[in-house]
Amino acid sequence: MNCSIKTKSLIFFVISFFISNYTLAAFQEGTPPAGADGGVGAVAASNSKYVAVGIFSKVMHSDDGVTWVKQSAPANGMSTFQNLLDITYGNGKFVAISSQSNIFTSSDGENWTEHTKPIPKASNAFTEPAFNSVVYNGTKFYVAGSSFKSDFSGSITSIAESADGTTWTEISTIEGVADTAMAWDGNQLIIAGTGGKIWTSADGVSWTGNDAPHAVNDFIDGIASNGTDKSVAIGWHLTVMHSVDGQTWTKIDYRDFNKEWQMGQTDVIWTGSQFVMVNNAGIISTSADGVSWTDDETFKDVLAFEDVASIGDQIVAVGSKVKQGGGKLPAFAYSGSLVATSNSVPSANAGTDQAVTAGETVSLSGTSSDSDGAISTYLWEQVSGTSVTLAATDANDTSFTAPSVSASEDLVFKFTVTDDAAATGSDEITVTVNPVNSAAPANSSTSGDTSNSGTSSSDSSDDSTSSSAMNPILLLSILLTVLYIRQKKQP
Repeated sequence: MNCSIKTKSLIFFVISFFISNYTLAAFQEGTPPAGADGGVGAVAASNSKYVAVGIFSKVMHSDDGVTWVKQSAPANGMSTFQNLLDITYGNGKFVAISSQSNIFTSSDGENWTEHTKPIPKASNAFTEPAFNSVVYNGTKFYVAGSSFKSDFSGSITSIAESADGTTWTEISTIEGVADTAMAWDGNQLIIAGTGGKIWTSADGVSWTGNDAPHAVNDFIDGIASNGTDKSVAIGWHLTVMHSVDGQTWTKIDYRDFNKEWQMGQTDVIWTGSQFVMVNNAGIISTSADGVSWTDDETFKDVLAFEDVASIGDQIVAVGSKVKQGGGKLPAFAYSGSLVATSNSVPSANAGTDQAVTAGETVSLSGTSSDSDGAISTYLWEQVSGTSVTLAATDANDTSFTAPSVSASEDLVFKFTVTDDAAATGSDEITVTVNPVNSAAPANSSTSGDTSNSGTSSSDSSDDSTSSSAMNPILLLSILLTVLYIRQKKQP
């Protein structure tokens, strides 16, 4: 069968049109709860559940990343008008923060507990800090919030830390910056916001401001790290930067700035295999190195994304879409199916059994590891034996003073570690305490050093034997002398 050039061209056009218009998109739209109103601004994930939050104490959760369920305040434990801005997951719980400086925790993403505001209004601040970001570094939670100075000459960012998300301690402030994003890169905290600097700190207490190649008025809205050698910071006006150390940053040309300068990159995460970035124009972008990006425009100019999270290979973006008749509705997009990751139980080693004497200081040193995450908490506790006081119960290492005992006694201690998915591992150690031996040595008759007495024990024994053998001779001599004297006196 012969086909003309025009016929072949027409067939090629039809096939190309069909492929370009009917190929399945990588991302699909999720299903929001019926009757839900307003958008959502942040999302976090455990190893089996997503939780999204927004204004007016809006909380939604999903067990598959596709269909979402709304939790209503105040029934869920939240006060009604909280403006929830960020959420993270760690140590077996979700931690959400609000612009009203409140902190909420939940183990299931459905029932929440409100905690005391950890950061009071600074003496030189106009208001209490409005919380903007919260992260978990595998050991501690960190929250950052900003307020205007009382003279409106600039901003102050305050940072607080917590091991459990419940008890918080303010640890530092940064003058002249309003934070809008925070991350942990495996070695240090990174905070960014206004002012043209990105701040870093290994302990959350001492901070260093590093110049960044973004405009002073361009907000940095998201920071993510692969945990080793690459961090990515994104923000308004198509700002995308990358760094190998979190301190020196390089800005890349992303899309056409002259045409799309009004776009705002709103969040970025590391999934374990790639960076994923979302923006307020409905574009979802992925990159293996933070430099070269591939854009998915399935929802361009349809949805406005604010945040993104992932479980395994599944990615979920959240935000809003225009409501017919005015207003907004919550919006969700997902790629792939949720396969809940199985969490490996962490290993714990309490150390080798010990034998000590009463009154000694005993050191206990535990070790642990987690093949698919990080250790969140440590716990030492006594299982049996005479009660002692441990120097610390929540660290790798601890110590105690061996108690006084009248006979040998075994004290048993348990070392437990918990990973970032709430799995635990434990091990026990036995410390045998022996009584102090206060009896004098059997051959000792005097105190002090007798090593230079000049005689050995065998010499002493020979002398004693010789002295005893001479006594009868002496007595006989005396007796003969007496008899001789008496004989001489007789007439």
